Amino acid sequence: MFKRFFQKQNSNKISKVDYWKKWELFELFDDLHKAETIINNIQNNDEAFVKFKNDFIEELYEIEGDNVADFTKIWEWFKSAKEWELFCGEEGSELRTNIFRITDKWKRNQDFVNGTKVSLNAEVGVVIEKNQMMIIMDKSVGTQIKKTILKIGVDYLEVF
Repeated sequence: MFKRFFQKQNSNKISKVDYWKKWELFELFDDLHKAETIINNIQNNDEAFVKFKNDFIEELYEIEGDNVADFTKIWEWFKSAKEWELFCGEEGSELRTNIFRITDKWKRNQDFVNGTKVSLNAEVGVVIEKNQMMIIMDKSVGTQIKKTILKIGVDYLEVF
């Protein structure tokens, strides 16, 4: 028991700071606060804009306080030709692109979006149905093998 207590734990888990660096969450929140400043400076009394502005600010502060944030709404709003682009136009277009890039990368790794190319245990494939099935290409023989995926931890899945 004494040995077990002082034995060094070998863990594959990454720290919270490393997780934030890996998924560029520091940069994401910096960009989201820049977006908040831009949206607060727009003078528009249109009902749809005011609703988007209020929803965006509420979502920003909600996910900022979450231990496990879900960026799905942000991801949706910052897609091309969606709310951010419709209401802000060219102003903040580079910001929109960067926010979408980070949230898209996060979303594809968290939710297994259909059509996402993935790598698992040195095999590559494409997500066909969320958390259900993936076609894996066996590199050695170049054949397709269907594999059912019941549960995959994010640490084991690499999206490219």
